[in-house]
Amino acid sequence: MPPFGVKKPVLPIFYIAVYLFYKDEIAVYEDRFYVPYFTTEHLERFLKRPDTFTFQQFKIEGITQSFLQEYEKSLLDGKSAPSAPKLFQAMAMFIKDIPPYTKQTKDISDVAQKVRDAFKNNKSPQDLLFRKLPEVCGFDKSNAEGFGGAIKQSLQEIKNAYEKMIESQIEVLAEKLSVNKEEKAQVKTKLVEYGNSLKHYAINKKTTTFIFNIVQEYGGVDDYFARLFTSIMNKTPKEWSDTDSAVSMKLLSENTNLVVNLYAVHIQNKRLSFADEQIKNEIQVLLKEASNKEEIMGELIRGIDKRVIGNLLEQAQNE
Repeated sequence: MPPFGVKKPVLPIFYIAVYLFYKDEIAVYEDRFYVPYFTTEHLERFLKRPDTFTFQQFKIEGITQSFLQEYEKSLLDGKSAPSAPKLFQAMAMFIKDIPPYTKQTKDISDVAQKVRDAFKNNKSPQDLLFRKLPEVCGFDKSNAEGFGGAIKQSLQEIKNAYEKMIESQIEVLAEKLSVNKEEKAQVKTKLVEYGNSLKHYAINKKTTTFIFNIVQEYGGVDDYFARLFTSIMNKTPKEWSDTDSAVSMKLLSENTNLVVNLYAVHIQNKRLSFADEQIKNEIQVLLKEASNKEEIMGELIRGIDKRVIGNLLEQAQNE
């Protein structure tokens, strides 16, 4: 053996030196899994067990270059990407940071779902960027033109999925309150108004809890709805599944509809003669004992002049 050979313990240091020099062109893997950021902990493990690490140099040529240009055109406004690994890092961090709801929802297009899921357990950034993502978007190695627009649209769908779900919840409230769904602040204001008017009524536990939650108006509009939706499902909307979202919409519809009808009863109650305390007391008793909207309407009709609450019967029948 020649006396000038490099000693084995020194070899990892040369690997690190080469990696640091070409880090914008090289991907690092530990136990076959991609390492987006090579930290001090990685370095310590590499010096102890270099056999668990592998390195891959990105080859940007031919169709790969065309796909990279599509990424640059759509995601970077035509600017050159610092490097393919950095482009992958940015996209991987974007997927990592989306809410748990977005990571599982099927309420986005099939292509967007495939783009999102392609990042799961991915072992090769180069394979993901230049083969998997083009494939799920309907492109192959023969043509990259238009891929940038397709991947941008899918990423935009993924980005907006959570907000879209929240907006659908607010839309349910807006419809029941006869408010423009775009006017979130007005939806909040009306809910608080109704809640404050009804919070002293003794109603069934479920509705009483809903009324208690809609009067908690502190914080901004988005915080208000996040708290309300959390109270509906007993977990933050970011942790919801598609099933949770559907159940929440149903419960919001039912509770808001009941609150609207109770508010109408409240207004009619206020219009009654203050001298007729007996009728007012009967209304309070009926509201306390009723378990659902139909029961409330029926009991009120039997116990109070139909001319006072006839319009409520019509509302109940139309639901």
